[in-house]
Amino acid sequence: MPEVLMILGFMLAAYAVVGNDSIQTLGTFLYSNSHRPWWTLWLFTGSVMVVVVFHGWHRNDGEPSYRRLNTLYEKAVPLGESRRALDLAVDALARDPEQVRVLGELRDLDAELARARDTFIHRPEGIDAALVELDRALDLVRSELEALDVIHPQKVALTQVVSSVEAARNRMSERRDVDQYIDWTYLLPPIALFLLTRMGFPVSTSFLVLITFQPEVLGSMLTKSLMGYLIAFVSAVLAYSLAFRTLEARWRREGEAGIRPVWVGLQWTSTAFLWSMWLVQDMANIFVYLPRRPSWSWMLFAVAWMLGVQAFIYATRGGRIQKVVTSKTNTHDIRSATIVDLIYGIVLFIFKVWSNVPMSTTWVFLGLLAGREIAFASARDAVNPLQRALKLGRKDLVKAGFGLGVSVAMAYLINHL
Repeated sequence: MPEVLMILGFMLAAYAVVGNDSIQTLGTFLYSNSHRPWWTLWLFTGSVMVVVVFHGWHRNDGEPSYRRLNTLYEKAVPLGESRRALDLAVDALARDPEQVRVLGELRDLDAELARARDTFIHRPEGIDAALVELDRALDLVRSELEALDVIHPQKVALTQVVSSVEAARNRMSERRDVDQYIDWTYLLPPIALFLLTRMGFPVSTSFLVLITFQPEVLGSMLTKSLMGYLIAFVSAVLAYSLAFRTLEARWRREGEAGIRPVWVGLQWTSTAFLWSMWLVQDMANIFVYLPRRPSWSWMLFAVAWMLGVQAFIYATRGGRIQKVVTSKTNTHDIRSATIVDLIYGIVLFIFKVWSNVPMSTTWVFLGLLAGREIAFASARDAVNPLQRALKLGRKDLVKAGFGLGVSVAMAYLINHL
């Protein structure tokens, strides 16, 4: 039964994510190349996806999300309570010269706990052996509760250690992989994402899917996503105000007659760069439903399904979420689309280097388009264009905020059912 839920969850998430986030990434590419057969665009971006996904899987020891999921598992087993209990126990025993043996056992337990958690996060295939060693160290400390030379205050401290370490140990055992804890409620996020996408909401799949699996990751994800929105917004305002405003005006006057062949190559190159950066950031939203170290058969199934979903989306020219792109100024022009893709890709690359914490690429996308629209409107020295740009930006941000609210509410309900 868990495997069936994993497959259904992955299929739903892949369809919803490719239909939502990837269209935000590839929307300008689709729109500005709408005169080309959809299958040529699909072959190009599909090839990039296959290379990026399998490269990440091979390079990261069988972990295809580029280690973005490690953050979820790190948050799944906090050691704050265990560390505090160990520190208090060491303080209680350190003043007693007869408890050198117990102090050594506590230090061993601390070391085994740290090793087990590191294995749980980074090398899940070795978690069983790590838990055996942790149990051995824990049994030694547990046996001290029966020792005659351990006084009552020390036993109280040791009891706290045993209780907190047992809780962390059980958490690692329960959350070692998705097949250990998945149930039908984990199918709700991709279903909600699918419905919201059909209504045209630019929802963040990172928030909607990932915080359902691990609510504690919300704070770090929200911080990184807000930073992404602001950096994309400011970058777009500066870039289009200082450098590209004049070019965009000229491109609109020239129309398609002014497009040189070199721009086709530049756009397809910038699209490949952006698409690969998006895949690095957002594959965690899909692969969270599969084993942490998927086998060849899992990977072939996953990539085949994603290629099929992308083919369907391309054949329908992006669906309703494509309106977020087509409502923006001049995104049908291949030169303008190239600039949008390049800035978007650079921002995602910056955050890829910054940390492995998952983030909302949707918010980066909205920040970029909002900054671009405001820069264009400000250049016209007129009130109405600026008001229209602000209205569009506010509308997109409200929709994204609504999606965040749905994500938090759903994560709370699923984790408290």
